[in-house]
Amino acid sequence: MEAWNTTLIHANPFEEHLLSWPDCALSAIALEAPLPLSCWRTLEVQAECHGRAFHQELNALQLVANAGSAITVGLPGRDGVSLLFIAEGEVHLQQRNSAAVAAAGEWFLVPPQPLHWQSSNFNALCLTAPQQELEGMGPLLLQRLHPSQGSLQASLLEMLTVSLRTIAALPAVHGAVLNSLALDQHLLRLMGVLALSDGADDGADAGGGDPLLRPHGSALDAIDDLISYIKDNLDQPLNLTVLQNRSHYSRRALQYAFRERLGCTATQWIRAQRLDLARSRLLAAAPGDTVSSIAQACGYHAMGLFSIDFQQRFHVKPSVLLREARGAVDPGLG
Repeated sequence: MEAWNTTLIHANPFEEHLLSWPDCALSAIALEAPLPLSCWRTLEVQAECHGRAFHQELNALQLVANAGSAITVGLPGRDGVSLLFIAEGEVHLQQRNSAAVAAAGEWFLVPPQPLHWQSSNFNALCLTAPQQELEGMGPLLLQRLHPSQGSLQASLLEMLTVSLRTIAALPAVHGAVLNSLALDQHLLRLMGVLALSDGADDGADAGGGDPLLRPHGSALDAIDDLISYIKDNLDQPLNLTVLQNRSHYSRRALQYAFRERLGCTATQWIRAQRLDLARSRLLAAAPGDTVSSIAQACGYHAMGLFSIDFQQRFHVKPSVLLREARGAVDPGLG
């Protein structure tokens, strides 16, 4: 486990509060959470339900935990945006054109639309807030949060974890204390910023640009066009702002689409393409080519950064590779 992640949740902090029916009587609003709580809806099914659950209302914010056995179920839409944490098990989530496999220890942003849930035995936790409570929120996509060391999302999730552990230590009987701490407002702000933030590689861009997604379709549809555009323009400035302006999707939507299609951020993929092109040109360099001219033709204008990135990827200095390539073609040049 990476050192930075030691403070994040690795178990459901509300585990000791989970109760079976009839000890836990869930309200109608709790049943709207994006969790497989179907067995709690009718008395006939409740009597045979072996799951456990917990619900706490924090003003406009709903906190629901659920542990249960393997299940496949379609969940209806709800009036709220949720942060879903999988403490145990593996969950397959599908919503509209988005799908993901959620493993233990992962967080997901879940929009209000209907959701298909298929899981092994699981233990999960979710926070749900009315969309109007989250400032600047437009139409959303189901998406995995990708916190990594030093990223904005990692810091936000650490703060979220501390708040959840505080709430777990102060159950509903201490409502006056929770109200005094205004933890519901704190959690709402964290949810809003998490939903609008980008991943670690583009932390400098987090919060910038248009936070709204296109109202129809998916950013995945634009990836093929962007891939071709990037490959044809590696010598030009390429960043999330450029891709956003070309595709008309938000930075957050593009980051999600790149991760789903290519398994990395847009910045990581662009860097890899530039370095692969640079290596190919160094190996087939014309007589007048230099490391500097090749780097610039591949979109690098800082030679120090190019040398560092190249060595990290290929474990050889670009100047050495160029010299070796020329020596292989004409040993007399050595």
